Amino acid sequence: MQTKAAFEIVKNGKDSFRNTNLDSLLQKNEISSLYIAGLDAAECVNATIEAALNRNYKVFVIEDAVISKTPATMDSMMRIFMQRKVNIVTSDSLFVPLPAVNLQ
Repeated sequence: MQTKAAFEIVKNGKDSFRNTNLDSLLQKNEISSLYIAGLDAAECVNATIEAALNRNYKVFVIEDAVISKTPATMDSMMRIFMQRKVNIVTSDSLFVPLPAVNLQ
C-alpha cells in the first residue's frame, strides 16, 4: 500500500465514480472508507454517496464541508444520509492535536 501519493480524479458529472478511475484507484490502494465534502448535498454529494455505498465503501460526510441551496434542503439531506447509515462528522472531529514539543 502506498503511504504518500498525488492523485487527480476529474469528475464530469454528479457522481465522482462515473466515468472515472476512482473506484479502481481506491481498491488498488486498499481504501475502504471515504470522507465526502462537496458543493451540493442534494446533487453531487448525494450521487457520490449513493455510488460509494453501492460499492460497499464506509462513508462519512463532513457536515460542515457540504453546502446546499437552502438550510431546509441541507437538513433534509443529512437526515437521508443518516437513514442510509452514512456517518455524519464535522471537520473539527477529523483533526488530532499534535503532541507538545519541548524546544529547549
